[in-house]
Amino acid sequence: MNPYIKKVFRFNRWTNKYLRRSGVHNPATWIRHYSILLKAYFFKHFSLDELEYYNYITLTEEQRKNLVPRKEDILFLRKVNNVTETSVLSDKAKCYRFFKDYYHRDVLAISQGEAGLPQSKAAFVEFARRHGSVILKPISECEGRGVCLVEASKYDDTELAGLVSSYSEGFMAEERIKQADFMAAVHPGSVNTVRINTVRFDDEVEPLWPTWRIGRGGTVVDNYSAGGISVTVDVRSGRTLRAVSKDKGQYSTHPDTGVPLVGVTIPRWDEMLETVKRMAKMLTDIRFVGWDMALTNEGWVVVEANYEPDNKAWQRCSAEGIREDFERIKRRLNLG
Repeated sequence: MNPYIKKVFRFNRWTNKYLRRSGVHNPATWIRHYSILLKAYFFKHFSLDELEYYNYITLTEEQRKNLVPRKEDILFLRKVNNVTETSVLSDKAKCYRFFKDYYHRDVLAISQGEAGLPQSKAAFVEFARRHGSVILKPISECEGRGVCLVEASKYDDTELAGLVSSYSEGFMAEERIKQADFMAAVHPGSVNTVRINTVRFDDEVEPLWPTWRIGRGGTVVDNYSAGGISVTVDVRSGRTLRAVSKDKGQYSTHPDTGVPLVGVTIPRWDEMLETVKRMAKMLTDIRFVGWDMALTNEGWVVVEANYEPDNKAWQRCSAEGIREDFERIKRRLNLG
């Protein structure tokens, strides 16, 4: 079957299910919403997942205009970031080795090809025994996939070595971050980080679209995609603005702990801004980076850096979109 015809069939199947789930039964309303979704999918290049993620049919026309689809975002990032296999951010192990002074914790980084070696498994066992409680994560994944907390006392050495068998593309074992009291009070089970982007214009670095990411329930990750809460933050002041979850919940306090999420100021904010600016200036081939930062009682530490950060959480959480900033940045970088 022609790929375009297949795309049309896929869109129609999805749209029928989505509109039924959304409670659209009136024929005139159904046609209007179908037309809006069709335009967004075929002409504005939003994916079906994005249309559902943003609950697109409930948005105003102005809100829709301000959204940047992921496809457009990726094309932009691939123009401004010259990422090769040797790039600093091509995997988490290289990132750690380059920015080691900003991690402020012990990390065991095993690259692809080394993960299955007996010495790598033995190194992990020794690392886990030394620290007791460690975070194990795959080098090549994102959005918290494959991340787990390992309590070494619960395993013998053979079992510990077996834990890394599924990480064939490499893994990171990290001493668990002891987050600041401010962060732990909100949700102690996860390290609650700030995702902040930076764009470098020659010697100037601009921070953009920060979100405070907070876990829920028993999860050890704070990712919005994994069910956590995302809180937009004013980039200048560090004051929190709006908190939502992927299941479309909106919060003023954390549902597990009751701690306020909106209208509070994240401590040592200016210090964090200066840290990400310094790190951004260290990169010569990558202009746009998404930094995951954690706050400890001693200051900010880098969790990881991403050369293709996904801005859906900011757009969904802020209910504003990033179009205005996005076009301004492209103009400054002479990208149209």
